[in-house]
Amino acid sequence: MRSLDMYLHRLPSDGGCEEGPKYWMYAGGTIFDSLELLHGVSGGKIDVYQEPQIRQLGCYIYKAFIDDSYFVNFADSQAQVHIPAELTYRYGRRIGDSRLCELGARVQRMKREEGTRLEFSSMFRLLPALFNYTEVEQYSGKSPYIRDAWFDSIQVMVAREQEGSSKGLFLAAKGGHNGESHNHNDIGQFIVYCNGSPMIIDPGLLAYTSKSFFSERYTLWAMQSGYHNLPMVNGVHQQDGRQFRADEVEYNLNDKVTSLSMNLAGAYPELAGIRSWIRSVHFYRDLSPNIEISDNFLLNQVTDDITQILITPHPPQSKENGYIILQDKNYNRVKIQYDSEMYAYSVEKILLEDEIMREIWGDALYRMKLTAIIPADRGECVIRISR
Repeated sequence: MRSLDMYLHRLPSDGGCEEGPKYWMYAGGTIFDSLELLHGVSGGKIDVYQEPQIRQLGCYIYKAFIDDSYFVNFADSQAQVHIPAELTYRYGRRIGDSRLCELGARVQRMKREEGTRLEFSSMFRLLPALFNYTEVEQYSGKSPYIRDAWFDSIQVMVAREQEGSSKGLFLAAKGGHNGESHNHNDIGQFIVYCNGSPMIIDPGLLAYTSKSFFSERYTLWAMQSGYHNLPMVNGVHQQDGRQFRADEVEYNLNDKVTSLSMNLAGAYPELAGIRSWIRSVHFYRDLSPNIEISDNFLLNQVTDDITQILITPHPPQSKENGYIILQDKNYNRVKIQYDSEMYAYSVEKILLEDEIMREIWGDALYRMKLTAIIPADRGECVIRISR
């Protein structure tokens, strides 16, 4: 119990998991295992399930849920995560959260429909899963598709077009610092889904090797800011370390718009020559819902070496000046609009050799580049994404 207290003391009160949903199974999920052991061995006398922090640790996983098996995958997490269905359900039952129960029940039903074999990490999870199988299968609760969520501790926002449905646009964005556990250099990163389908993505996790954990970590392309949806100035990427961080972070929410803004300058070394780079991410929910990424920048000197990066799993279609279309095999599609008088479009195909990446994204990803045409030391770049 002392060990659990020491671990919980390190975790944020809002339940944010900076390592992403993949690691929730080994953080929030394993905390729940431990609490169940204590609850069982004490005949229910050791019961802390109504403590706010314990409740928030459970709620994190549906706040990071997108659709199907897709979750918000910042840091070392795959975009597709197969969470333990019955444990998720039982966690929700203990804390009295029907959204968490429903997420667990949906995952179990989806696995059954797909014919996926259930896997369990321990007998302690296997036995409840067997005895509770019918209860979980038949459960019907509140939808886990929440419209908005904000984790102040890790500076991550989540927003979707409408409560209770995966239809429409979905957005997640982050601030934070580059010294996080399982860190990627990704301050200012955002992802966009449409009808639950990935459009603008975070590549996520590479298979672990010795380079993943030691001095060569940031030689791996997936850890670098140049392979996230971020700006690159004078060819310089973001730097790793806790001192490289977002400043002036502000989250706002109302019925019509959800927004997150921050200054990215502190995420880059001096060599980049950035005095200020204010990134504002807006999700507008009006008659024509859209997402706007606005970068207002001030540099130390004039340069034309300014590039905006966007990563997608779909071959981009450049239909006309200032428009890019992304479409999946099910005809879910988004339109990306940019100022073609200020930025030139190009695309690079990234062939995937990593087994984990290929399992999620297929044979390739596409790295879109919007490169400045006119030299400048200040200006604004606006990217709009709509259905």
